[in-house]
Amino acid sequence: GMTASQNPTLFNRSSLIRYFTDQALVVDAQPAFAQGMAQWVGFTDAMTLYTALEYRAPAQTGASVAGTCVQAASHGAAYRTACAELARVRETTVAWITRGCATTAGAARIKFPVPQSGTALEIAVMYTPFHRFILSLQREMETRVAPLRAAVRVSMATTSPHLRKLAMLDAALDGIVSERERRVLACVPQLLEKRFKQLLQAHQQALEHDGQTDDLSTWMQAGAWLAQFRDELREVVLGEWDVRLQPVMGLVAAFSNEVKQST
Repeated sequence: GMTASQNPTLFNRSSLIRYFTDQALVVDAQPAFAQGMAQWVGFTDAMTLYTALEYRAPAQTGASVAGTCVQAASHGAAYRTACAELARVRETTVAWITRGCATTAGAARIKFPVPQSGTALEIAVMYTPFHRFILSLQREMETRVAPLRAAVRVSMATTSPHLRKLAMLDAALDGIVSERERRVLACVPQLLEKRFKQLLQAHQQALEHDGQTDDLSTWMQAGAWLAQFRDELREVVLGEWDVRLQPVMGLVAAFSNEVKQST
């Protein structure tokens, strides 16, 4: 399986909660996010634990050794395919999120919405385009993780009765967990809106204190409020992508277990 050091994001499940807690965004109004995330994480972890406990190495007899060698080779090939697909989807999506949040001109289909010069200030400070941007990123992550998870299940189902059973269990749990996941992660745009408003307010207070007028052309300069919001949003979305991959990583870890046992 993958180790934490191979994790390309700065976030894991608990630090996604920690970010919102540190920013004092998860308050009494939003206990559903922290509770929901904790329950859902517990649920996926319980599933991974179940796969580890459920596994029994097959009893070996002399007659079955030759057959097992052939089986191990096919297990290994299917496992390598699953790993390669996980790595490909994971890396291309991290690059895609990073590109979407970059302010340099590029061909990203979904781009962080920097207000154009000449936009009226009261329009430029509206959260709506940022909300739409986050929802677009979330939809795209969902469309990328679903076929990956299904492909890993298909690979597993062709190798051994144990992995076939696990693939069936995952398919059954997928509906339950993804519905819960959707409800929990639906809180992310609202929580980021609170952060957006905090940063904007601090920016406006600083201008007022210094007797300066606002200039939206400065908002994306290094250290400016909107640039900071963009950086935090990117890390949160990368963290969310990591969370969405957890069930697939659990499957691949169980697959790895089986391959080791059969070699």
